[in-house]
This record gives sequence, C-alpha cells and structure tokens, in this order.
Amino acid sequence: MKLYAGLAILGGMAALALLAPGLMGHDPFLPDLFNRYAAPSAVHWLGTDDLGRDVLLRLLHGARVSLAVGLGAGAELAALLAAPPPWPPPLPPLQRQGGGGAAW
Repeated sequence: MKLYAGLAILGGMAALALLAPGLMGHDPFLPDLFNRYAAPSAVHWLGTDDLGRDVLLRLLHGARVSLAVGLGAGAELAALLAAPPPWPPPLPPLQRQGGGGAAW
C-alpha cells in the first residue's frame, strides 16, 4: 500500500512538472515588486517570494529540472549495469608445449 501511495505522489509530481509550461500563467523568473511577500491566495497558491515571484511556479519549474537530472542519472546507471564489463576476457588456459620434457 505504501508503494502505491509513493508511486501516486511521484506520478503526480511528474505530471505537474511536465504540464507546468501550460499551467504557468506568467514567467516564474519575472519579478513583480508590488507583490512581494504576498500571502497565499487564489492567484498565488503558495504566495510570493522577496521579489514577488510565484513560489508554486518556481517549485514546478525546479521539479522539471530535478526530474530531468534524475531520469538522466537513472538511464546512465541502467546503461552501466547492462553493459558488458570493460576489462578483457580471461586468457585461454595454458597449452602444453610440444616435445618431451617440461615446458619452460
């Protein structure tokens, strides 16, 4: 049950992060000095920061970057684990030298 809850939260975060460009009403980096430190409202669900930027939009934008880095690292790890080892294959066993006596 905990696994499904975690997957639901992660899936919801991924969906919001991927849909963020369509959900954003304005640029998350554009300062609005008249709305500095605004409390949460219908316009700014998590309020605004010291430069008047919407905290929720910045959080969604940061989630996009985090998901891209996480997926890239996961793909790289999967490729490393699936690849054959880089060291050379073992040498064939020593073969007996022709002729009599010991081979030196």
